[in-house]
Amino acid sequence: MDMNTDIYGAIVKIKEKLEGIEGIKTLKIGIEPNISPSDYPIIRIVINKNDLTQSNGWENDIYFSVYFGAKIDEKVGLENIYKYLYDLEREIKNRLHNHQLENSCLIRFERTQSDNDTLKNFKILCSDFKINAVL
Repeated sequence: MDMNTDIYGAIVKIKEKLEGIEGIKTLKIGIEPNISPSDYPIIRIVINKNDLTQSNGWENDIYFSVYFGAKIDEKVGLENIYKYLYDLEREIKNRLHNHQLENSCLIRFERTQSDNDTLKNFKILCSDFKINAVL
């Protein structure tokens, strides 16, 4: 299967689209268990599921999330962390939403969720996306 059209290959293309965002220290596929404070600000790409489309029996719709976060710094303040993260969300959406991968696969933004301020030292947002019809 061509690396440009399979499920993992599509996620690699997503990672490439997110490379070079200013200020991000680490960008990886998957959330490793030992993320350290020195890794922040982070972006992590996680495949949630893939469903067989109804069109031809071979294509998959891929659902994935982009987690992004920053350390909470009392000097910076939580309100400024929110501003930073929603600016980052806009940058991620600008790079991914309505972007077309090979073979007419279209990326669509679906929603962003917050951690609801449940983490003590970090603020994390999660944007969900869908890629339509990947072989």
